[in-house]
Amino acid sequence: MHLWKKDKNRVKSTMTYRTRRRLHRLGVFCGYFFGILFVIWVCWFLWLARFVVYSGNEAKLDFNWVSHPEDAVVAKPPQTPTVAIHFNEGEDLVETSTELAPMSGFYVTAKDLIENMSLVTDTIQKLPKGSAVMLDLKNTQGNFYYSTKVDGASISQQVDTAAVDQLIETITKADLYAIAKIPAFRDQNFGLKNDTNGYVLAHSSGGYMWSDEDGCYWMNPTSSGAITYLTSIVKELQGLGFDEVVFTDFRFPNTEEISFEGNRAETIIDAAKSMVTSCATDTFTVSFASSDPNFPIPGGRSRLYLTGVDAANVQSTVDSVPVQDKQIHLVLLTDSNDTRFDTFNVVRPITAAEVTQ
Repeated sequence: MHLWKKDKNRVKSTMTYRTRRRLHRLGVFCGYFFGILFVIWVCWFLWLARFVVYSGNEAKLDFNWVSHPEDAVVAKPPQTPTVAIHFNEGEDLVETSTELAPMSGFYVTAKDLIENMSLVTDTIQKLPKGSAVMLDLKNTQGNFYYSTKVDGASISQQVDTAAVDQLIETITKADLYAIAKIPAFRDQNFGLKNDTNGYVLAHSSGGYMWSDEDGCYWMNPTSSGAITYLTSIVKELQGLGFDEVVFTDFRFPNTEEISFEGNRAETIIDAAKSMVTSCATDTFTVSFASSDPNFPIPGGRSRLYLTGVDAANVQSTVDSVPVQDKQIHLVLLTDSNDTRFDTFNVVRPITAAEVTQ
């Protein structure tokens, strides 16, 4: 052990102070030398970049154009194209750019169109910007309140359709949110015109169509004719400038007297999805009105307009609705002025509107 330490000390002592100084100077010199080379390389690279000419996806050196720079056109380096990426969270969502927003407003009934047209028009013209206005535009008899061009449609004789046409134009051209409300599968005229082709629900006893207590026929939600008919109405309303359509009576009648072998709940879900898929866009909404808090609205650009809500139980009722993001996908449709509704999206009668000049 002592011999090893002695030899080690002897090796260290062989390097003199002068040698160490020389090595230090050599290291400093090499550092400066390589540093200068690096600076020269960078300057050379920057100078050389003047002669790089890009063509398509290739780059090459061209020293000729420098002789006549006034005639030279240097191509810009190719840029990576910008690709628009859309994230679709969930299946078959309809929204693409314009998001649904919270809303509130007023609805106009058929009675208002018949008896209070001047009051309706005057009130609507005074509504704040962005207010929603919902119009009844068709009854369960199948009669339209405006000048429709839907094939086979019937026009109501009780309403001044020209005045309604003008009202529609006023609403759709103003800074208001225009909603059309129409019954879906409950349609007397449609039944009378399609009694033999399976488009209408038949009575369980066979041989004739089923009608409800008002003598009204109901469409068969599984029939292509019924869906095509409703789609043509929605497309027309969309073309007139409406922002949304709301279907009422989008259901089976509550009876066992109809002849239908399929699953009723699944049939309504499929029909609702079909309407949203074929009619909703990033700026047009397809919605459904129902007294059932569990009505299965499709995902995407659709709302549930809940009817028959008691003001005393409004909060608990809203809490029970299994709708995602209730702030935009749930609207309370009521004739009550109770302020407990004001916390939520709500649509009330136009006669309840209090507007000022």
